[in-house]
Amino acid sequence: MYCPRCGAQSDSVKFCRSCGTNLTRVSQVIERPAQTGATAGSTTVGLFSEKRLSNRNLQVQGHNAGAIFGSLKVDLTAERLPEGETKITLFSVFGAAEVLVADDVGIHVTGFTGFATINVRGKDVNSGFGTCNYFSDNYEKASRRLHIDASAVFAELKIKGPK
Repeated sequence: MYCPRCGAQSDSVKFCRSCGTNLTRVSQVIERPAQTGATAGSTTVGLFSEKRLSNRNLQVQGHNAGAIFGSLKVDLTAERLPEGETKITLFSVFGAAEVLVADDVGIHVTGFTGFATINVRGKDVNSGFGTCNYFSDNYEKASRRLHIDASAVFAELKIKGPK
């Protein structure tokens, strides 16, 4: 298994030898059947496939979503995000994730990339190998803010405006 946080291969099924990430949780996510009615705090994974999420019928606060050898498309423009900060967790391992968000929403991206790229509204904010702590120019003044905690290994994460 490859660790989704640092990309290291681990013989242990419980913890990554490099960074200590709990790999048992990753195994549970991979083995869990796909969910149809996701709720806050739940997890959605595109494993060798494409997964699509929309905030029309999903409370996204605290949601976890990812792509493992697949892709993930998250549309947060179907409904206005609530006032204040909404936090989601995204991970991508050998995959791609795309998040659509309204132009007036402030964006904060934290996390880790391992040979990956994070692009926010057309600007590469993190690429290669390392940690990310990006704030959009409008973050502090925006009444609606999105905090994405992202882990990407050999992957791409794009956060862009509505089509």
